[in-house]
Amino acid sequence: MVCPIHRGVCSSHETFCLLDAKAVERLIGCLESENSKVVGAALAAIITLLDERVDVDKSVVLLSEANAVRHVLGALKDHREESVRRRSLWVIEKFLMRGGEGSVVFDDISRDRSLPSTLVRAFHHGEGNTRQMAERILRHLNRMPGFSNKVVL
Repeated sequence: MVCPIHRGVCSSHETFCLLDAKAVERLIGCLESENSKVVGAALAAIITLLDERVDVDKSVVLLSEANAVRHVLGALKDHREESVRRRSLWVIEKFLMRGGEGSVVFDDISRDRSLPSTLVRAFHHGEGNTRQMAERILRHLNRMPGFSNKVVL
């Protein structure tokens, strides 16, 4: 059987295909963990389904059907560790880029009321890549706040 994500023959034993191993839903479930290391590892595995070596559009559909965005947003809000924040933002950005503004995923992301403040916090307190991703997501959602250099006395 040809794997729709990896565009070739996959197996859970030889190529460690998450789809063939039926591990996607379990990984998404791990995003609910209180342990940041577990969440970070699950996000790292999920990211392999969204990198440029696979069919990202099919991965986005697969992960959307599994309601992954809701869980990633939850992990982003619940964990302050830089690795979890960076990986969560990477997944969210990939969904926004591939899903388009008319997609259900875009609606889920844009309707999340606490996301803009979480993104602004990441923009202010995150490291280089995290800051850039937070800024791009805020701009994509048309939620980039205006920062003034003026000092009010």
